[in-house]
Amino acid sequence: MQDATINYSSSTEHLQQALLDYRQANGAEQKKAAWQRIVALTSSLNCRHVTRFANTLRGAFDYVADEIELQSHPWLYLNHYSGYVRQQALANIAQQSQPLPNSLFGALLLLRLNDWVKTVRAQALATFQAKLTQPGNHDYAEAIVWLLGMWLRWGRQAAAEREPVLRLLVQSKMLPALLNYLQREPTRPIARALQQLAHLSAIDDSLWRLATTARQPLIRLFCYKSLFKQQLQWIVDHQWQVVDKFSGERRWSPVWNYRSLTTQVDRLEILNHMARDKAALVRRQAGALLIEIADTDPRVQQMAGLAQLLASDRYPAVAYRGDFALRELKKNPAANEHC
Repeated sequence: MQDATINYSSSTEHLQQALLDYRQANGAEQKKAAWQRIVALTSSLNCRHVTRFANTLRGAFDYVADEIELQSHPWLYLNHYSGYVRQQALANIAQQSQPLPNSLFGALLLLRLNDWVKTVRAQALATFQAKLTQPGNHDYAEAIVWLLGMWLRWGRQAAAEREPVLRLLVQSKMLPALLNYLQREPTRPIARALQQLAHLSAIDDSLWRLATTARQPLIRLFCYKSLFKQQLQWIVDHQWQVVDKFSGERRWSPVWNYRSLTTQVDRLEILNHMARDKAALVRRQAGALLIEIADTDPRVQQMAGLAQLLASDRYPAVAYRGDFALRELKKNPAANEHC
């Protein structure tokens, strides 16, 4: 698969030409044709490049927006230099019933949740709410996953401003579409998105399905480990932590929050699936979790079978944990009963 950065770079010239054609178009039909070309050119671009796309739009539309254009194609003005224009563009989008042009424009809308003008951020939330209540809101899944993976890096959006967004995902019944997207997508950043959904109890019943069917190993690992620990954790913020008082060295560290799970799965069943997972990092964690319960869980024979399976793994890090689990099993009081 071609790298998304290369795709964007190779599309830049054509995109800039399409934006220029839109500016120079005379009449509604020509502008409509130019707009359709812009949508076509951006449909294959990844949401991770929304900032570059936003800067491209801002450079192309650096003039005072025409009210007619702002009404007919408001998506093009979401990164305008004027806060009034951005806010008006968001309001116009909320009033329209047209479907989302593509995921990149969806990410562009969600980017305004981090706008430097507070009233624009408020309008972005209102627009997002309006679009989620319209048919076809599942088209926003990719953009929302991008948002969940990115928003902790934003400096303007406070934690209190993130809560309404998460509530909207539940109220709009968008959550199943997001979880289905997380299940089928293989790319690494989506694990951060699932972690941000962790404090929503509505995801609990889907964790086992994601653990056993998700394509991304980090998604499977997160779900397996959460079910085993009967606890979900997520990052709520970052803060500076002093590492060395003498030198003044500091580290930008995450602040975690936790909650108990409402869904229960037998621990050995979880470990049985983990030990047979195709990803070594999941099997390695299976060994670590097996070691935790090796000297306390009375089901010694089943655990011994899992430990032997892990000990025979071709990856040394997995095999080492399997061997260690076998040694720990000898300390289990129930082991003497099977001697």
